[in-house]
Amino acid sequence: MGLPPSQPFRGDLSLLLGAREVTAYLARGLTRPVFFATLQVFLLVLLRMILRRKWAAVVAFVGLLVLAQSLDAQSDWVVVVSLLLRISIGASIMIRFGLLALVAMGTGDLLHMMLLTTDTSLWYAGRSWFGVLVIVALAIYAFRISLAGRPVIANELLGEEAG
Repeated sequence: MGLPPSQPFRGDLSLLLGAREVTAYLARGLTRPVFFATLQVFLLVLLRMILRRKWAAVVAFVGLLVLAQSLDAQSDWVVVVSLLLRISIGASIMIRFGLLALVAMGTGDLLHMMLLTTDTSLWYAGRSWFGVLVIVALAIYAFRISLAGRPVIANELLGEEAG
């Protein structure tokens, strides 16, 4: 396509510096999706108020985000099409399921940037698994909170009588 080959993805190398950097990365990574999801909802509501049609606001929203992100890097048509698909899926998730689903989708990218390994003898394995354990602990905590004291499996399914 006329462009030089891209470098392989190697993650965020600052995570190799220690637990302090991993903790800071996780703190940034858990607050950033909340900010950007709120910003996207605000932009969509603003476009809806200006354009007065839901479909026009969604098309303008997807177009603006694709344009903003494709100007950032060397973009060929493959990058633009993948951005269009990813942003369209994100917009449909935001419209259908709301802000919380968009935040959860953003926090899923945390593991993508970390340097993960299954070889526990490597010197950075502890730092790698620390981040994974924090994310899993937050997911378990969120699951327990969402149950609101109810059992995970309903008593009716287990054959037990209530009361």
